Amino acid sequence: MDKNKQAVFITGGTSGIGFSLVEKYIQEGFFVVINYCNGGKNISIVIDKLLISGYVENKDYIFFRADITNESELTNLFTSIDSSIIEKICICINNAGILKRGSILELNQSDWVDVFNVNVFGVVNVSKLIATKCKNLNNIVNIGSIRGEPAISRTNNIAYSISKSTIPTLTAVMAKSFGPQIRVNSILPGTIDTPQRQGISEEELELYGESNTICSRLGKPEEIAELCFFITSKKSSYITGSSFVIDGGYTVNYIK
Repeated sequence: MDKNKQAVFITGGTSGIGFSLVEKYIQEGFFVVINYCNGGKNISIVIDKLLISGYVENKDYIFFRADITNESELTNLFTSIDSSIIEKICICINNAGILKRGSILELNQSDWVDVFNVNVFGVVNVSKLIATKCKNLNNIVNIGSIRGEPAISRTNNIAYSISKSTIPTLTAVMAKSFGPQIRVNSILPGTIDTPQRQGISEEELELYGESNTICSRLGKPEEIAELCFFITSKKSSYITGSSFVIDGGYTVNYIK
């Protein structure tokens, strides 16, 4: 790692929006600490993709496995990271998330616990640890979803929708708690063309897809990364506690 580089910590960085975030921050000259848990099978793919772009492990980025729902694992993760890297971490992006499809009648308690452990408590766990350990931290970004909005929440994906509904409030409270040293904002994407869309029925694709956006297309992961980079840059130094919708106009255009 170049001693002159700043570092960013990204959870769930091996696919979809997470990988685009990794690419963007490396391109912008950051050293990226990529946290993963269940995405280990994608690591070789990620390494190959980054190598094609000229980026090398340990020089431009590093992987660390830890379950963000487990505080002990996270603490152990930080003891294994070189102190010189920890000192350079100035941005934390809470991107990791899971979903479990099913209605309120179909999901059991363990499904709810699993979703909230990652999508809510994982954000809290990571943010607390990073804020405590990284003295140069100045930005936290939480990746939420427009599905947290009451009018467009999904009945067949209720646990995910409700978990994501907590992100704007959590972000606002974190901004009050960590400010003014650390700015905290969130991004609420609409339907983004990622692997997470696999397994969705044709009916859902039509309802939640590009036909209901004003832009008449799906979002791209790199568009989320561009917005995130702006939010964490000095150009947005007066923005904190805010949630940014990026959905091609889906929310304002939505008709059930």
